[in-house]
Amino acid sequence: MTATGASKPVEDDEAEAACPKLPLKPQVVRIEVLGDEKVGKTSLICSLVSRHFSEKVPSVLLNVQIPAEESDENVVISITDTSSRVSDLMRVTHAVKHSDAILLVYDLTRPETFQRLRRWLNFIAKNKEIPVVLVANKVDINAVTPTSDGTYASQVRHLVNTYPFVVSEVECSAKNFTQVAQAFFLAQKAVIYPVAPLYNEKKRQLQPKCLKAIKRIFRLYNRDRSGILSREELNEYQYDCFGVRLVSTEIDTLMEYLLSEVPSGVAPDRSGLLVDGFIYLWWLFIDRNRPESGWQVLRSLGYNNELHLEIPPERLQLPPHDEDQSAQLTPSAVEFLTHLFRQFDANKDNNIAESEIEAIFSICEEESAPWTTCSAIPSPLLFERTVVDGKPTLSLAAWLACWSFVAQENPPKLLETLFYLGYNDKLFPAIDFVRKRSATRHAAKIERDVISCYIFGSPSSGKEHFVRTFAGYKDASCADDEQSIIRSIGAVPDQDTTKYLFITEALSDDEIESNADVLLLVLNPEDEPSKVFVEELDKKLPDSIPRVVISYKPKVCKKDVEDSEKGTTDSSALVPDEPSDFAIDALLKQYSTSLKCFEPHCVKGEAARVLVATALRPYVSYAVF
Repeated sequence: MTATGASKPVEDDEAEAACPKLPLKPQVVRIEVLGDEKVGKTSLICSLVSRHFSEKVPSVLLNVQIPAEESDENVVISITDTSSRVSDLMRVTHAVKHSDAILLVYDLTRPETFQRLRRWLNFIAKNKEIPVVLVANKVDINAVTPTSDGTYASQVRHLVNTYPFVVSEVECSAKNFTQVAQAFFLAQKAVIYPVAPLYNEKKRQLQPKCLKAIKRIFRLYNRDRSGILSREELNEYQYDCFGVRLVSTEIDTLMEYLLSEVPSGVAPDRSGLLVDGFIYLWWLFIDRNRPESGWQVLRSLGYNNELHLEIPPERLQLPPHDEDQSAQLTPSAVEFLTHLFRQFDANKDNNIAESEIEAIFSICEEESAPWTTCSAIPSPLLFERTVVDGKPTLSLAAWLACWSFVAQENPPKLLETLFYLGYNDKLFPAIDFVRKRSATRHAAKIERDVISCYIFGSPSSGKEHFVRTFAGYKDASCADDEQSIIRSIGAVPDQDTTKYLFITEALSDDEIESNADVLLLVLNPEDEPSKVFVEELDKKLPDSIPRVVISYKPKVCKKDVEDSEKGTTDSSALVPDEPSDFAIDALLKQYSTSLKCFEPHCVKGEAARVLVATALRPYVSYAVF
């Protein structure tokens, strides 16, 4: 939001393209005229509609409608006159509940009508708090309402401060038309451009939702993601939202003003605005009772009256695909996410801290990373974190791995989050779907970026430990909740590219057939039941899906060590350092792809690479002993 007084206008067709219509504002504004008997309610309506004052008017008018083409804001104005009789109280109550704003009228020549305003305001508050404009009628008589306690002006201010839904007050005359149109305009403005969602007038602060939207708008127009809204980007914002451009001298004046008011809001070389300066401009306009400028921007970008971003349905529409196809990020989406990562990597160490991740998603509806909320399965996704200065951080590889999980697990959620973050998928699609698995089951080579690996093993096989080790957990102790589905994703090099290996447990056999790229069977070399489990399961799993059998020796869970010290753990749970079992070697040789894995670096290195290679090149055998 910037000052545009001396801006150069653009051509009409350009302005129409730059400033889209605002479909999110109300199309009909319902105004009720309320107040004591004979304060001039009906006369005000007649003066507005006919531009003529008559001493004789009906006691109550029927509903009056002003067509949209006669309204400044191109909306229909529906005006309801009301009776002050007690017998009509039910009808008045109904009208209040179905109105958008109220003109509460009193007579400047009759002090008692002013004194009864509080009663009317309490009545409104009880039924429906909607914008109220206090209208002092008969100003043409030049009377000032006397009061018993304090001046008239101070009592009006007290009412405004006591009842937050009172948005303004105006003195008018139905007889000579003084400010009659202004009274109705103020009511209309309060509905179309409400202040309350944007601004807390008592605290003189922007509302949290408004602040979030402003930060998002700043980020949308900060095209180069430098954290500085350059002069060129500022003009793009100005043109897109208001249809005009700022000349160089206007931008210079703006920078000078902001430097004097909020020095932290301008780049040191005055090359552009920082987010504090952008926020201050919004605050300034709204504080000076110019909410219409803010709403014009917000609605042009899809925000409704509750400041909820209404995403166009076509932006969440997925390309046609079959059930056994999975989604993956396109190169343009990967590029966008990489730039976003680097923008928030403050110390440029190729890792982002938790606080930086929170800052990235602070402009989204849920304000949380999508991989924490995108799945119907409550179990958390495990992924590798790098400890920097004693705090966990996320590397670029892990960042892209998590996004790849979202693309596969919940494509609409991916599109929604990217929309919030400013990705333009109209020009560059964010996802595409790989070939159907049913069509690639017998292919010699398969192209896909995310490999879905379903893991199997007996409770004593160490499969949970394997997955947690793959996720980089140094203390990959047994999970507390044995019923949870354990899942992890990580980046794995494959030839000259990076793939993302997603390891999970299966919920159903159908899921395996449609979603699995490779199967992982884990056995514990020191546990006979786990060997039998693998042998029996191998006979039941679909032959069309490649599999890898791994003999895995997990480190002892701390809990098991404690139980062992108490004499409560089976000795078979304590695995010796170097198992040597010729029977295991013979068992593994039965499978085309198998290996032994005894160290964490093997899980994250050799084992992960073999799983990816087996999924992508299923007719190549890998046996590592």
